[in-house]
Amino acid sequence: MLRSIWLICKHVRIVIIHKTWVAYYIALVIVKLLSRAIFHDMSKLRIDEIRGFSKLTTGYGSCRYDSPEYKARHKVLSETLKLHYERNSHHPEHYNGDVTKMDIIDIAEMVCDWKAAVHYAHGDIKESIRIQKVKYRLEGQLLDYITSLTDISKAEAELVRLGK
Repeated sequence: MLRSIWLICKHVRIVIIHKTWVAYYIALVIVKLLSRAIFHDMSKLRIDEIRGFSKLTTGYGSCRYDSPEYKARHKVLSETLKLHYERNSHHPEHYNGDVTKMDIIDIAEMVCDWKAAVHYAHGDIKESIRIQKVKYRLEGQLLDYITSLTDISKAEAELVRLGK
């Protein structure tokens, strides 16, 4: 009897220690994500990017993603965008368009960026992902991860809407 109590206590201790380590590592991921949230696109506040982006800021969000107007605006901003992509690893262009070279934190920030852009560009995240799928050759498990991240934020938005 005493031995079985000791084994139960030992098991519980091991589980608690394991859970503590898991919580620690999850906290590290959260810190990385929070850092990305705080410092997202800070380079757009550097003078060289301010000069470039300010040329087209008015109405930039009024054109739909990947529309002819959007592409024309990107041509005007090409030098500024090049600087921005070099400085920000959440853009596939930072890796010459190869999303597979991005780490999971980059991908999470990228998806949040796409999702946020939908709010001011009158877009649709599912349509954006269809376009990105072709543009960046997204497929398989990577595409599933990206799609699941948009579903998570959709579920979160619904909870906020419901006040829960």
